[in-house]
Amino acid sequence: VEAKITDLLSKMTLEEKIGQVNQLSIEFATGSEVAKNLKLEDMVKSGQVGSFLNTQNMEYKMKLQKIAMTQSRLKIPLLFALDVIHGYKLVFPIPLAQSCSWDLMAIENAERIAADM
Repeated sequence: VEAKITDLLSKMTLEEKIGQVNQLSIEFATGSEVAKNLKLEDMVKSGQVGSFLNTQNMEYKMKLQKIAMTQSRLKIPLLFALDVIHGYKLVFPIPLAQSCSWDLMAIENAERIAADM
């Protein structure tokens, strides 16, 4: 595995390495602006983006992944994620913030609810 990684890194340009750590939010903002008016397909093809947040549109994700795997120079798969603070369908404070409340029962209830979702 290390040999493959070393080989891949040796083939990557500086721009492609930077692109791999570039993450764009597609459908809604969670801190920075939503990727509007960007030519996302072209960015994927040229290795300018490595991951996307906040799209639940499976057809679009598949389209972008196909571009990455067939049209980009190095064929590095994209990562897709949702920017969820705590829980998938619910939003609770992060564990550090919960601990500041010193309310162990509320923390336990939040964890139970998140686990059930």
